[in-house]
Amino acid sequence: IVTKPAIVLGDELTGELDSKTSRAVIELLRQFNRETQQTFVLVTHDPAVAAQTDRVVHLLDGKVESEEIHVARGQDEFVE
Repeated sequence: IVTKPAIVLGDELTGELDSKTSRAVIELLRQFNRETQQTFVLVTHDPAVAAQTDRVVHLLDGKVESEEIHVARGQDEFVE
């Protein structure tokens, strides 16, 4: 993050955190995204974490099963 790469990859960044800390970590990443325009690609099995993102891609057996684009907080547009 410090060197400002165009894309930052994260695998289960909040996997061992409590829900309050998980929300704080994701909000921090969203803030970095707004300020630096860096793209964050995260892997998670936690629907609460996924719900805080701009876009979610669901994979099944290595293939895209569906995609959600979160247009605004609380509004989802589903693409299949």
